[in-house]
Amino acid sequence: MSEAGTEADAVQAFFAAVRADPALQAEFAGFEELTSFLPVAVPRAQALGFSLSTEALRDALRPAPVGMERYTGGPPTLDVPPPGWLPVSVAPMYGQVCVDWAWFGARPFDDPFYEASIRYALGRPLSRMMPTRTLLGNLPGLTAQLPVLTPAAFIFHMSRCGSTLVSQMLAAEPRNLVLSEAAPFDSVLQLDRMVQGLSEDVHIALLRAMAGVLGQKRVPGQERVIFKTDSWHSMALPLLTKAFPDVPWVFIYREPVEVLASQVLERGMQTLPEFMPPAVYGLRDEDAEDSTIYCAKLLAATCTAVLEPFKAGGGLLVNYRELPDAVFTKILPHFGVTVGDEVRAAMSVLTRFHAKTPGIPFETREAAKAEVIDAALRAHAQAHMMPVYRELERLRGAG
Repeated sequence: MSEAGTEADAVQAFFAAVRADPALQAEFAGFEELTSFLPVAVPRAQALGFSLSTEALRDALRPAPVGMERYTGGPPTLDVPPPGWLPVSVAPMYGQVCVDWAWFGARPFDDPFYEASIRYALGRPLSRMMPTRTLLGNLPGLTAQLPVLTPAAFIFHMSRCGSTLVSQMLAAEPRNLVLSEAAPFDSVLQLDRMVQGLSEDVHIALLRAMAGVLGQKRVPGQERVIFKTDSWHSMALPLLTKAFPDVPWVFIYREPVEVLASQVLERGMQTLPEFMPPAVYGLRDEDAEDSTIYCAKLLAATCTAVLEPFKAGGGLLVNYRELPDAVFTKILPHFGVTVGDEVRAAMSVLTRFHAKTPGIPFETREAAKAEVIDAALRAHAQAHMMPVYRELERLRGAG
């Protein structure tokens, strides 16, 4: 066997030792980057009898390209991931639907979106040493063995209407765990597209389980988990209100031409028919021939889906123009959350910047969007979006 092969074998043997030893896992759990981890891990491995070099360990721990993690690792196991490990993806593998996990530790979710937290977690040395994969079907059984928080509230939205700002303001309260557009939850919500013949009862059980494991209590003092959904998730409100019947929710929307202009300037993935089939919105493939009209129609569908669930109760309608004050006057009371002066001040600071790009003043992005609004765009918004917008306004005024 070559020297390189021997060293590679030593690296894998070291990883196996870490997987089998909770004390080693605890020792390495706090490391976030290879630069600080390698000077500690290599001597530790050598002291345990594993003959490996810094270069060999660095090569083995180099993160896979984003999106390629599902092609690494082995088959699913029946192991229960320890607390602090969270789902990062759900996909069909080995003939079944699997969940991949990564080590998040106690790191707060202070990124605008869960995807950024996933990239961070997948790069942590412990995640690379212990690739963890389980069966989705086993997820409900795991929730009884982990410190989960049940959902306290949901944020639905039209898109480009201030929902990210709302979620970040709510996250400024340390007792709140806010999960913003978590891809594993989205994958389970779309599971009926992946698994033929999925029963509603099983679907609901898996949704509840995924919400639970995502909402693990990882920091002392956390009391509630709040989910900010993807914009298309309003189409799934009937299923979600069955799965979480007593959980309050809010739907945030905005004057149609403003949202349509934002999407024309920078299209969201949910507006691309190759990513999200038109049928999800109750539209036809031919509706996508004109991209701007298609976008207007799906935004209208996103709003229309809210009307009947709102009439059934449990929801709150908030117009973008009511923000940020509505966070304090409407949303927090609706969610049953009270905050002190210090937290209120921290929330208010966040309103000065664009929520998705915190370093950029809010007005900078608004000026760029205004440049794409012309007569044709206004006509599309008027024809396809204004009727449901007026109905939302009527219902909001009647509430």
